[in-house]
Amino acid sequence: MNKIINLTKTLTKNLFRQPDIVFFTLIFPSLLLMFFIYVFGGLYEAESNIQVTVGVVYQEELNGFTEQIFDNVFSEFKKNMSSSKIEILDSGENIEQIIKDGDYDIIIEFPANINNLNLKMMTGLSEVDKIKFYHSPNSQSILSRDIMSSVFEQINLMINAQGKDIDLVTQYKNISTENDDFDYNQFIFPGIIVMSIFTVSIFNLPIAYVSDIETKIIKRIKSTPVKGYQYFLSLLISNLFILLLSFIIIYVVGYYNGIENIFNINFMMLIIYYLICGISFGLLIASFFKKIASVSVFTNIIYFLTIFLSGLYFPVKDVPWAIRWFVYFNPGTYMVDGLRNFLDNNMIDLNQIVIPLIWAILGVTIFSVSYRRLIKDE
Repeated sequence: MNKIINLTKTLTKNLFRQPDIVFFTLIFPSLLLMFFIYVFGGLYEAESNIQVTVGVVYQEELNGFTEQIFDNVFSEFKKNMSSSKIEILDSGENIEQIIKDGDYDIIIEFPANINNLNLKMMTGLSEVDKIKFYHSPNSQSILSRDIMSSVFEQINLMINAQGKDIDLVTQYKNISTENDDFDYNQFIFPGIIVMSIFTVSIFNLPIAYVSDIETKIIKRIKSTPVKGYQYFLSLLISNLFILLLSFIIIYVVGYYNGIENIFNINFMMLIIYYLICGISFGLLIASFFKKIASVSVFTNIIYFLTIFLSGLYFPVKDVPWAIRWFVYFNPGTYMVDGLRNFLDNNMIDLNQIVIPLIWAILGVTIFSVSYRRLIKDE
């Protein structure tokens, strides 16, 4: 055990002496996560604050001063927000279903006694039911609700400016939909986790292993009391240690930006499972090379394809068939989708468990044969 500990310390120190490994394993994934969150995440949060689609339902036809107020306000709204639109809907339509269909960002329903506002303006005795705002939880709908709330606040100010203490009361009704919102932070976090796993498993581990073969370090180890499995465990632990530090930094960034469910024990167990599968995939690559130049070129190509075609940056299920085959064989595709499904509280598909496991079994089997042969030959 002491031999493994001492060798692990030595290999870990050697890793930290290499600036490129420290940067791309520890720092780069977190920087990339922050970049995506603060640049692209902001775009999705803002969505489009230019165009607002409003549906209006009148339970009774407006007349008198009430009609004049809302006609003027809505006309001014359309003038100031030219790309937005306000449409009158039939009072018999199913408002909640319309919101679920996504045809309108918000629907405003005026009550059947809205014209009592005319009497209330004159006598202050009549009452008006609440005006209802129907919206979904997605960011565009929430934005529309806030804009229209500001509009109705202006209406109250207009009425109060005439010496009438009459406040129109609005009521919000949140309608859940199948796709309530797209949270880019939740979308990108699993991809960065998988990228960190592959940075170590495809880059660091195979290159370090092949480097020790080419520089005859493994051969020299045979002349020491250190056994072959002790060297391998030390190499593995040293790489896992630097990956753990990378995870900690990524988690700090994720927690600071309010990404949900990342501390769920089942989610973390799923990360560990994918970590094992990813390391096995890296060992599979390491099994076929004995020269640094060759493994460096190959790992660069495989890393690029594995990450780029895993769905980390964009959906990849509809890419041309010329490259779609790689998407289906790529373990990263299923790892990213599995983590995303968990964060979105969706069921994890069986293939998101089985296919990474197949790669893991294949990698461990081939590497075990290759490593035994290497130790024997050396």
